Amino acid sequence: SLSKEVKDNIGSLQASLWSEWKANVAEARPNAEVGRVTSDTIGWIQEAEGDLANAALQANLVDVVGTRTDWGERLAGVVGEDSWTNEPGSFAATTLRPYLADIRKPNSGKAIGVITVAGTLVDGTAGPGTAGGDRIARLLDQALGEDLAGLVVRLDTPGGSLFASEQIRRAIERFKQKDIPIAISMANISASGGYYIATIGDRIFAQPETITGSIGVFSVIPTFENTARRIGINAEGIRTTPLSGQPDIIAGLTTEVDTILQASVEDAYRDFLNLISNSRGLSVSEVDQIGQGRVWDGGTARQLNLIDQFGNLQDAADWVASEAGLTGEDWHLMRLGAAEGGYETLLRQILSENDQTASSSQDIFATLTRQQTYTTLSLIEDLERLTSLDGIQAYCVECPRETKLSGSSNFETIFLGLKKFLTPNQ
Repeated sequence: SLSKEVKDNIGSLQASLWSEWKANVAEARPNAEVGRVTSDTIGWIQEAEGDLANAALQANLVDVVGTRTDWGERLAGVVGEDSWTNEPGSFAATTLRPYLADIRKPNSGKAIGVITVAGTLVDGTAGPGTAGGDRIARLLDQALGEDLAGLVVRLDTPGGSLFASEQIRRAIERFKQKDIPIAISMANISASGGYYIATIGDRIFAQPETITGSIGVFSVIPTFENTARRIGINAEGIRTTPLSGQPDIIAGLTTEVDTILQASVEDAYRDFLNLISNSRGLSVSEVDQIGQGRVWDGGTARQLNLIDQFGNLQDAADWVASEAGLTGEDWHLMRLGAAEGGYETLLRQILSENDQTASSSQDIFATLTRQQTYTTLSLIEDLERLTSLDGIQAYCVECPRETKLSGSSNFETIFLGLKKFLTPNQ
């Protein structure tokens, strides 16, 4: 069960995000009756006689109820008809890659590097999609020879391996030794190990809805002594030292091992606090008060001095350019990392198209079933994480996440786990 502290923290975070969401919707659609939908859901649905599309229309959540063909014809009236096909609902369009190539600015002037740290932080070379510490540190080190005017670090990670976090932070620190400005740009989530990395930046940008903080570390070693005792399984043995035979998943940890592990975690937490204290101009006790694993929305994080200002990736790049004395066309962004190969790009498009096709035809039952499937996947993912943690972690367990099977290192384990949990209909 959740502790009171966790309930209070998550409740506060959700209240802030919910208020921000309602404010954004009210600005974009002033007539949307969000309050009615959320406070009188049963009456709202019954008034529409169960027609969810019509209910959305009546509450001004949507403007028009129609088919995808109707939508395409509406777009064709705005952007023009598709000259390549006569399919119903077609309209003039281009894919993103050719569009970007057409509008891309020439690579003139000084380069400002951009490195992306996205996904769970893990040791090794994993990624993209997972933030492998070795891989990202190597990308940064390879760019040390480039004549970069500055660096922008784009973070979208709930954290993970503390060792990987430290690898990446040290690689960024090597750029700092070149006396160039470094900006941190937080996306949806930049928590735990993500914030650990952010401490190296000269200025931290985030959005009001960004989830950050979760300043804390942990390590997990599953043991089953209580379960074993309840079903009558006992464990005995002879040890030459308190560390022999540890960890014992049936008998549990010895007092000495428990003390060593706890001391190691507390030492890592002190290092984390000191990093933030030095980078944000706060005392260690002040950082500890806003730390202890608590998560914050971007607005609260700004009030707590965990971030410097609201802004997106472009705002962070503009700040770096300004600090480097560059203006106008004097600079361009250079993304660090190898481009995707042709086959990888093709495969990603196929998977993306399949996912879009599956999700575009969902009714309310399919949506709820899909959410239930994701919940089960998350449970299996958590179990896999608990039994395969490698070292001390700085991972935000409260942060939202989307389970992605394709990124799993043990697909067969997850598939077999799903077979146990899901019915054939699901």
